[in-house]
Amino acid sequence: AKPSSPADFRPISVLCLFSKVFERLLHEQFYAHLEQNNLLNSNQFGFRSNVSTVDALLAVQYEILNARNNRQLAAIVQLDISDAFGSVPHKRFFHCLRYWDANGNFMSPLNTISIGVPQGSVLDPL
Repeated sequence: AKPSSPADFRPISVLCLFSKVFERLLHEQFYAHLEQNNLLNSNQFGFRSNVSTVDALLAVQYEILNARNNRQLAAIVQLDISDAFGSVPHKRFFHCLRYWDANGNFMSPLNTISIGVPQGSVLDPL
């Protein structure tokens, strides 16, 4: 679709060179710490080394087959929401998921989420 209003465009963050170099060093150390100490959720497939969309699809397939073998219901919920992170009331969203008993293998524990890095930052995926 052709953009028709300013809201259709995403903001661009222009970061200075020093900030980019510092963030890259920080990212490497922080990511290594998270990986070595097994602090990343095993169901996080994006922005990880040696993990791909194929791994994500295999995990979903495993859960579906496991539910089928145990005569349980398997459901997949997919959402595509404009400005999803900024517009969804997180506590209410997770409350609804828990209400509908969606607390299985693919739902991480609810943690406080704060927005703090500019889009385009090296630290953005973490």
